[in-house]
Amino acid sequence: MQYSLIPPLPLPENQGAVPYSPSLLFKEAVKKQVAECIVSESSNHYISRLRTQNMTNYQLQITNYQIDMIQIFGDFRDELPSSQEGLTIVFSPTSIPLKQRWRNNGLSADFMADYFATFFPGNKNTTETDPKAEIKSAVSFIANELLENAMKFNDDISVQPISIRLQMHNDRLVFLGTNNINPSAIAKFQAFITELTTCDPSEFYLRQLEKNAEDESESESGLGFLTMMNDYQAKLGWKFETIQKESEAEAIAVTTMVQLAV
Repeated sequence: MQYSLIPPLPLPENQGAVPYSPSLLFKEAVKKQVAECIVSESSNHYISRLRTQNMTNYQLQITNYQIDMIQIFGDFRDELPSSQEGLTIVFSPTSIPLKQRWRNNGLSADFMADYFATFFPGNKNTTETDPKAEIKSAVSFIANELLENAMKFNDDISVQPISIRLQMHNDRLVFLGTNNINPSAIAKFQAFITELTTCDPSEFYLRQLEKNAEDESESESGLGFLTMMNDYQAKLGWKFETIQKESEAEAIAVTTMVQLAV
């Protein structure tokens, strides 16, 4: 297979930072660049990288006319060193809807916490902070939040599983939670995480508390993410990518990465 690189495309003036759909990106790529590209007849693979103020990395990949879109927000690292230890839990769609399995989230999070706590020494001196207990508490909280968000905001029609992975490195623990997201919810969620990654987390936390107090029905406060940042000094990042397959409807997977220093 041969490859042809398409130069970065400027965003249309009327679009600004509004996220593109894959089909719109393809049309823009063809309309603006095809006349300038020399592509081999056997080439069916194109790559274009774009940047907007809301995205640190934007990749459009078209293979056999199937479009893969990747967007990176926040502190997301695709390339991590080999982990010393890893644990993955997968929740597959069955006759019981995923959203009805919330009671399992706490059990799964506690299991991950107990498993990884064994790699850290305990402290029998009750007058000092116990690092093992701190790690166990942090892992349980973060894993539970990631699972709750994944279950709560997973695309109802998706047949893809929800997964959470925890990796142990020399200087950090890395959480990776993946679920499908309804395309209609992407713009709102990306606007939220853009604000989350660019504002003062302490001030944002107070604003969200006030917002929740004014509207008790508010279910998308993001307080869990903010607690990770404020209380655990965790680094957060997100990756959106299409997992569209031939003869299937477009599906967008979002992976949330949380890096916790140890």
